[in-house]
Amino acid sequence: MTTAAESARVTRQELVAHLFISADGSRADGGLEAVDLLLANCKTRLGTTVPIRRTGQVFLAAAESPRREAQVVVRRENEVINVSLLLSSDETAGLDDPTAWQRMDLALDPILEEAADDCFGHARLYLGQHGGDLEGVGTTLATLLPRPGQESGWTSYPPSVIGRLVAWELSPYVDSRAVRRIVVLDTADDDAGLSAWTWYGRDQALPPFARYLKHLAKVRYQLRVHSAAPSTGSLCRALEGQLLRLGDLSGDDVDRTLASMRSAQARATTRAALLKAMRRTVRIAAGNARSALGNEPPDSGTLFDDDRDLIAWFERQLENEIHYLEAALEGATRLSVLGPSPVTRSAAPEPRGGPVIGLVTAMPEEFAAMSAMIENPRRENIAGDRANYVVGTLPGLDPKAPHDVVLTLLGDTANDAAADGCANLARSFASVAVVLMVGIAAGVPDLRRPEKHVRLGDIVVSTWGIVDYDHVVDSVEGSALRQPFPRPSRLLAHHANWLAAEDMRGRRPWEALLTRAIDTALPEFGRPPADTDLVFLTGEPSETAGHPDMAHSGHRPGVPKVHHGYIGSADHALRDADRRAALAARYDLRAIEMEGKGIGDSGFAGGLEWLVIRGISDYGDSRTNNRWRKYASLTAAAYARALLAECPSIAARGGHTGAVCGPAASG
Repeated sequence: MTTAAESARVTRQELVAHLFISADGSRADGGLEAVDLLLANCKTRLGTTVPIRRTGQVFLAAAESPRREAQVVVRRENEVINVSLLLSSDETAGLDDPTAWQRMDLALDPILEEAADDCFGHARLYLGQHGGDLEGVGTTLATLLPRPGQESGWTSYPPSVIGRLVAWELSPYVDSRAVRRIVVLDTADDDAGLSAWTWYGRDQALPPFARYLKHLAKVRYQLRVHSAAPSTGSLCRALEGQLLRLGDLSGDDVDRTLASMRSAQARATTRAALLKAMRRTVRIAAGNARSALGNEPPDSGTLFDDDRDLIAWFERQLENEIHYLEAALEGATRLSVLGPSPVTRSAAPEPRGGPVIGLVTAMPEEFAAMSAMIENPRRENIAGDRANYVVGTLPGLDPKAPHDVVLTLLGDTANDAAADGCANLARSFASVAVVLMVGIAAGVPDLRRPEKHVRLGDIVVSTWGIVDYDHVVDSVEGSALRQPFPRPSRLLAHHANWLAAEDMRGRRPWEALLTRAIDTALPEFGRPPADTDLVFLTGEPSETAGHPDMAHSGHRPGVPKVHHGYIGSADHALRDADRRAALAARYDLRAIEMEGKGIGDSGFAGGLEWLVIRGISDYGDSRTNNRWRKYASLTAAAYARALLAECPSIAARGGHTGAVCGPAASG
C-alpha cells in the first residue's frame, strides 16, 4: 500500500533546457557563434565528448558524456536553431536524490550564461515522476527546486494537465519573460511518454512541448521589441499636434509645420509597417503553437490559459495601434498634399480628366447589378484592350462633384483573370486611382457566435483584408501563410466604418438603393423566399441547422446585414462545408471567393487603392446553387454606391481626397 509520503515524492529527476536561437536576419551571425560557444562549454564542463550516432539529417550536432548523464543536441527547424541539453542523475546518486535538480541547475548556469543574449527564448524543464498526490507533490516541489521560495505562492496555482502529465510554471509573472522554468511530472514508471513530450519527438525531431514553447518564445520576443520601441501614442500625438497647429498658421510657419509633419509621417509610417509585420509574426507563431500540441491538447491549466490570454491581448493591442496610426496618417496625408494653404476649402470640382474609380465584376449578374447603379452610363472601348467598359458617374459626398467611374466585366472568374482585368483597366484609364471588386461570395455561417453569423443576401466588406489562404508554406510544424497580403484602401475602409456607425443609428442608404433598383430596373433580382436560406453544417444532406435568433445575430427580416472582416481568396470554387468551416476557424473569415487576391495584388503592384465588396449568394457547400446569385450581386452593388456616396472627391491616380466638406451629419 502506497503511503502519503510516497505519493508526494518526486523521483527520477532530470533537467532539460531548450534554447531558441535565430538563424536568420540581423541576429544570425551572433546566433551561430552562440551555438559554437554552447557546444564548447558543454564539452568542457559536462564532458560531452562522445558523438551521438544519428539517423538521417535530424541533428546538426549531437554529443553525450561517456556515462550518458549529459547530452546536447542541435536541431534546425526553418529559421530557428534549437540547442537542447539533458542532464540526468548519475546512477551512483540513486533515483531519489533530493538535490538533483538543484545540482543540475547550478551546472547549467555557467554554460548558458554567455549565450543568453543571443537567444530569443530559453526554457528549463524540471522532469520527474510522482506518486499521484498532486497537492502533496506541490508542497514537496518547494524543497526540491533550485533557490527554494523564489516564487512565493506559486504552489497555490493548479497544475496544467497534459494527458497523464502535469506541469507547473515557476517563472516570474512577466509577460515578456525570456526564460521559462517549468516542472513536468509523469505518474508512470516508464518515462518514455515524458521524454517524447519534452526531449525527443517523433523521429528525434523537436518534441511537441518544446516546439510549443519555441513559438511562445517568438511571441514574447516580439513583445519585448514592441515595449522597447517608441510608443504609438506619442507618434499619433505628434501628428495630431501638427495638424492642430496648421489651422492657426500662415506663410512660412505653415511650410515649416508641414515639413515637421512630413517627418512625423515618415516615423509613423515606419512604425505602422513594423507593427503590421509584428502582428503577422504573432499570428503565425500563435497558430503554430496550437498546431504543435497536435492531438494532445492540454486538458486544463494555468500555464496554457496564460499563454492564450497573452496572445489575445497582444493581437488586440497591435490592431488598435495600427488603427490609430493609420487614422492619424490619413488625416496628415489629406492636408500635406494641399501645399502651403492646407486650411483653404473650395467647393468647385477640379477639371475632369477621366475616371478615377474602377469597378470590376466577374459575372454577368454582377455586371448587370453594378450597371444599374451607374448614372449617365456609356459604353467605351480602348484600342489594344479587348475588354468592354461602361463609363459614367456615381454620387459623391459633394453633390456638385460626382465620381467619374469605369465598370468592366472580366473574361473569366478566378484571381488570374481579376489581376489581368485590373491591370488592363489601369493601363487603359491612367486616371483610375481606386479599384473596387464588386460581386458575390460564399458566406461563413457561425451558429456559435451569432454576432458573426453570415446569411444569404448579406454583405461582407474586406475592411480587415484579404487572406490568400492557398499561398502557404508547408513544414513539419504545419502550414502557414507565406507572406502578408497588402492592406485594402484605408480611405475606403475609413468611410466604410462611417457607414457602420450610421448603420447603428438606423441610417442604411444601401437598402433604399436596393429597393429602387428592384422596383425600377431589375425586378428579377428580387430577394428569394426566406425558406430557401438553409444552413447545412456538414456534407450530410440531413444535417440542417436553424439560423440564430435575429435579435442575437443583428439581422432584420428581408434586408441584408453588413459584415466587416477578412475575406478568403483562392482559385478554388468551394463546395465543402467542412473545408469552409476549417478555413474560417483558422483565418477568422466572413466570406470566401476567387477574385479578391488578384485585385489586391494587381492594385498594390500598380499603386492603386482597392477594396472588395461581396454579396453572399451561397454557403460554399455541396448544395450551392444560383437561386440567390442575382440578389446577392445587387446587394453588393447597392453598398458600393452607398459607400462612394460618403467619399469626397478623389484625385486621379494617387487616391488622395480632394478638399471637399460634406454635409452636416444627421442627428
